[in-house]
Amino acid sequence: MADSNEWIRNRAYALWEEEGRPHGRDAEHWARACEEFEAQSEATEKPAAAVTASRTRKAASPATEAPVSTAEPKKPKASAKTKTATAKAPAKPVAEPKPVEPIAAPARKRSAKTPVA
Repeated sequence: MADSNEWIRNRAYALWEEEGRPHGRDAEHWARACEEFEAQSEATEKPAAAVTASRTRKAASPATEAPVSTAEPKKPKASAKTKTATAKAPAKPVAEPKPVEPIAAPARKRSAKTPVA
């Protein structure tokens, strides 16, 4: 019972925050949280009851149910050509990129008037 109260309290608080923390709607949030808790409890109880019922049916009449195959479907086999082609084909080496050399600026021509030092 303590766990259910704690869950309902936390859920009501979350609903209150989701709605922008309105004032005076605590009873509404608490009721919605209770409904969610009950729905969740019923949902978890039904599969447990169904499992129990299916176990009793299986024990009562095991011959009426068809066997279940757990084998995976077979994958198509590759042809002999594909196998030999992939086995013979060597791996291509990856070419390394050539280094890029910087482009030099063209040499400036000297004018005839400039004396050579």
